[in-house]
Amino acid sequence: NKAATGNWRQINHQSWATTDPVTKDVFTAWIDHGKKATGASYAYIIVPNTSSATLDSYISNAGIAVLSNNADVQAVFNRKSGIVQAVFYKAGSIETDDIKLTVMQPCIVMLEKNALTIADPTQKLEKIIVTVNRKFDTKGKHFSSAWDDLSKTSTIEITLPQAGMAGSSVVISSQ
Repeated sequence: NKAATGNWRQINHQSWATTDPVTKDVFTAWIDHGKKATGASYAYIIVPNTSSATLDSYISNAGIAVLSNNADVQAVFNRKSGIVQAVFYKAGSIETDDIKLTVMQPCIVMLEKNALTIADPTQKLEKIIVTVNRKFDTKGKHFSSAWDDLSKTSTIEITLPQAGMAGSSVVISSQ
């Protein structure tokens, strides 16, 4: 840990954020990629509250699968919980044996059995459109969805929070 100083405006660039300096101890970790590294990739998982003795057991029993790890999308699937988490750097799709998720805009997505959480951390988008082969047939303050019985997919249009709430997640429940 080492003391670091910054302010909230530097982090989120919102007009409401204070420029008052904040100093806190910050833990920093990094992977040294070497000089001018190109064309390589890696994946890692952070497992809190574990030891090297129990890590191998965790890894073999976790049921975590990397679905994609490239410049367009990074996505993982937890087979035990059924949760998919993905960062889309541009429009695209990911699939498991029983899940197909497509986004029309860059975004961050977490798909659970009965819920979809989506956000635009760039805070630049007003709307995101998602299709998924799960039944979401509901409306809410920030979204509308429609189930297509023929294709067995839902199309969900999310209106993203703006101004001071830009970047916030929108949660859509299928129930």
